[in-house]
Amino acid sequence: MRCRPARDRLFALLTVILILLADILTKRWALDHLLSADGAVGGISGIFHFRFAWNTGVAFSFLSKWPSLVVILTLLVLTAVVLFLFCPKRERLADRIMLAFIFAGGLGNLIDRVIYGAVVDFIEFTFISFPVFNVADICVVMGTLLFCVRMLILDRKKGGIQ
Repeated sequence: MRCRPARDRLFALLTVILILLADILTKRWALDHLLSADGAVGGISGIFHFRFAWNTGVAFSFLSKWPSLVVILTLLVLTAVVLFLFCPKRERLADRIMLAFIFAGGLGNLIDRVIYGAVVDFIEFTFISFPVFNVADICVVMGTLLFCVRMLILDRKKGGIQ
């Protein structure tokens, strides 16, 4: 489906706003209910629970010793995503939505870094050893994976991958 630029950009903007709102509200909940909790609470037994954690780095606490670098890199990535998101050549609404997920998640975590000096994480899997994460992280990962799959499918259709 060909894009309708104004409508698609508005839809992408609304997606960013809704994701950002969900991220802010869930992190507020974590700060209000989990920060003072002793250990993990709630969740679904055997799958996940809620446990508060500060993350000063990026994925898997990478670059945690260089918080200023993390902010700069995040700003650079967000700028690139905005350029792609509102690029007039972007033809599909799905592409804009995937980029909106990446942008909103990145912005949500950047807001935490600016306000608190670290990101609020609070979801922890119990069936595997995996870092604690948040709604913004989920959105960045989902948007990135879907966008990569979309690009691979486009490349395959154009004959790029054999």
